[in-house]
Amino acid sequence: MRLKIRTKVFLIGALITIALMTLAFVLSVVIYKNNARDKLLADVNASVEDIDKFFIDEAQQEELEFIRDYLLKIYNSDPTTSQSSDLSERHAYFQDKYGGLYNTNGIGLSADKLARQTYYRGISSQIMYSVSRISSKCSFLAHKISESNRYLYLVDYNYILGNNYNELTRFPGDYYQLTEKDNSYRDETDKTEKSYEDFIIDGQTMKYTDIYSGENYLCTVFVEYNENGINAMMRNFIVTEIIALSAAAVFMVAIFVLLSHFAFTKNVSKLNSSAQEFTRKASSGETLTVINPKVKSRDELGELSASFMGLEKEIIDYTERVSAEAKEKERLNAELSIASHIQSEELPANRFSDGKVKIVADYISAKEVGGDFYDYFYIDKNRFALVVADVSGKGVPAALFMMKSKALIKNKLIETGDVVKTAFIVNNELMINNKSGLFVTAFIGVVDIGTKKMECVSAGHEKPFLIGEKVEKLEVDSNFILGGQRNFVYKKDEFDLTGKKLFLYTDGLNEAIDGSMEEFGYDRIKKSLGANESSNVSILEKVKRDLKEFVGDNEAFDDITLMIADIGESRVDMEFIEPDFSVIEEATDAFNAEFSFVDKNVLSMLDVVIDELINNFISYEKSDSLKVGFSAHEEDGALIMEFTGNGEKFNPLSVKDKYISTGQEKVKPGGFGITITKSLVDEIRYARKGNKNVITVIKYNKNTK
Repeated sequence: MRLKIRTKVFLIGALITIALMTLAFVLSVVIYKNNARDKLLADVNASVEDIDKFFIDEAQQEELEFIRDYLLKIYNSDPTTSQSSDLSERHAYFQDKYGGLYNTNGIGLSADKLARQTYYRGISSQIMYSVSRISSKCSFLAHKISESNRYLYLVDYNYILGNNYNELTRFPGDYYQLTEKDNSYRDETDKTEKSYEDFIIDGQTMKYTDIYSGENYLCTVFVEYNENGINAMMRNFIVTEIIALSAAAVFMVAIFVLLSHFAFTKNVSKLNSSAQEFTRKASSGETLTVINPKVKSRDELGELSASFMGLEKEIIDYTERVSAEAKEKERLNAELSIASHIQSEELPANRFSDGKVKIVADYISAKEVGGDFYDYFYIDKNRFALVVADVSGKGVPAALFMMKSKALIKNKLIETGDVVKTAFIVNNELMINNKSGLFVTAFIGVVDIGTKKMECVSAGHEKPFLIGEKVEKLEVDSNFILGGQRNFVYKKDEFDLTGKKLFLYTDGLNEAIDGSMEEFGYDRIKKSLGANESSNVSILEKVKRDLKEFVGDNEAFDDITLMIADIGESRVDMEFIEPDFSVIEEATDAFNAEFSFVDKNVLSMLDVVIDELINNFISYEKSDSLKVGFSAHEEDGALIMEFTGNGEKFNPLSVKDKYISTGQEKVKPGGFGITITKSLVDEIRYARKGNKNVITVIKYNKNTK
């Protein structure tokens, strides 16, 4: 979940405040507790000193001596006095045993001073009341019996005041046995110094001091040093502290949020809103304008706001430039598209066949327009020209130079009929006003249709391949480029193309590279050409597939032109052994590929003829091992097809023609194929040659392309 900056600021402020409040709480508790403990210790020490001063008075010392002697007398008579855990029994026991303190008559003091005084109004009470006025912290007075390591209780503050009995109530005459747990106790050897050491009795911590009459030890005064009161005060303090700190925390968070809002988040929100509005306009295609966030602070946010507006202006300027460039690019692309279309129109069709010459070509441009070109044309009825060329450079300049070169080569070749003269003239013409320094590599060939002999000139071009029983590279004289050296005299070469196909190409093929910068090379070209493909089209497609597989995703850096020229009559010869009906499609495809120059309507009719006659042979020929043959060739403007079968002698033309009647009479199946065939061809003949039935059909090709 995405948090807004206000929420983040609030959370940060809350966390910081909580951390500070927690630290303040811990420190205040520690300080308060230490102060309370220090105050408690100071009060206790002050009480001990005040009580010690109180007993300097001789009258007080006499009273203490009286109480001490009275209790010691009874204690010495029975030092093993029981300490029952039942407080009521102990109370009754000690009242009975030490009851003399309830009525002090006869003890030796003035009767009118102590007459009718009970224990609660006796000497011990007076002492404790006097001490309590000095300090409410005094707990009890006890006399240490060194021989038995006991403290004999003389008077107890709680007992004297008549408080409810509890486990800490000390009865007069009761004693406490010092144990190992009282490890904080010290028996002072120097009686002249007062001891204010801690002393633990029944688990309670106390301060104590020894009272002396001269050098005579009287008793020890114990003052409570109990921190339970501190803990109780701490609980109240903590509750109060939590409430106060919580209120302070809420106040601090509110102040923090308000200050951060006016000093920070408000301006950040303005910047964010401006950015979102600018982005919305940009994405929706609205007219962009600089949006002022109106941040008035003079700190980094103010600088960021100014930078933001500057960036907006830069984006607007950049968008306008990109838009203008895009329009210009669109215009150039449109012009390049037109130029590419014009250039492609300058090239002849990539498929040509007239029964004597078959051409398959392809041009792959590295850019919208390029410098490669191919051409083919008749110089006269017996000579056919082949041209493949490559202009140096790329793009529009190369395309313009290409069109000039193509026109020059064609015009001069038709004019002179000589490849050497043509190369010489074109070379000099291209040198005129060639300030850009462009040149052309070209292969110019002229083939005699009758003899299949070819004269050619290679002007610095790639050496072509011949495809026959094997693939071989033609060792032509490379000569010099066209447009490179004035009056250069070119040498021609002669080759026999009988039974062979000529493969021409530009260096974009052999110099194409893969991801490791390795070139496609001549060996791969030779391997692709020797793959035994059945037609010129499939040979060319094989080369293109191998090239694509080799280069992968690498972008082409040069134009590529490919051409296969096959000089000779168009002919199909096929034989099928024990055929099924699938061979009909095979025969039709081979026929259409070989005679693609024939009018499409004529081809469509002959496709039906092939279907009907091969179907007829497969269906009705009677033979132990059926063989069906199919051949086609052109002769004097006529397409001649021959169908053979090795079955029993049978002339299907002798069967009466059959037509589908509109009447109600029943018609036996069969015989329709021959009738249809007769309607589609100009002539049809039957003959028995050897052991074969032969049907010959003739279709005059008056509408060749």
